[in-house]
This record gives sequence, structure tokens and C-alpha cells, in this order.
Amino acid sequence: MRKSVDLLLVGGLIYNDGGLVQGSLGVADGKVAFISAQEWAPTAERVIDVAGRIVLPGFIDSHVHFRDPG
Repeated sequence: MRKSVDLLLVGGLIYNDGGLVQGSLGVADGKVAFISAQEWAPTAERVIDVAGRIVLPGFIDSHVHFRDPG
């Protein structure tokens, strides 16, 4: 495992394996590097506290209007 990540999301509820877990999510090179239900996390260039929020790794906003502009 990497010793550091580019982005670390901490303190939120992370959707994983069909349920929500309290933990941390690390992103390295634009990809999810790990999800940890424990308080352990590597160092990160940027840390975001997402307490009180739900993190949905891998979800994409698929809202599009194919008929636009008419």
C-alpha cells in the first residue's frame, strides 16, 4: 500500500459493499486507493473533513438531456 495519497476524505459515512461504514477514503492518481473503516489513514496532500456526509465512491452523475436543444 502507498505511504501517502493525493486526497483523503475523513469522518464521513462511506457506501461500501451494500452498506454504510464510518471511515476514510483515499484517492491516489485519480482512483480510489483504499477505504478504511478504522481510524488509520496514510498522509495526504489534501485532507477534507466530510463529517455528516455520505461518500459514494464510483458514482457518476448521469443526468443528461439528449434531446437538447429541442
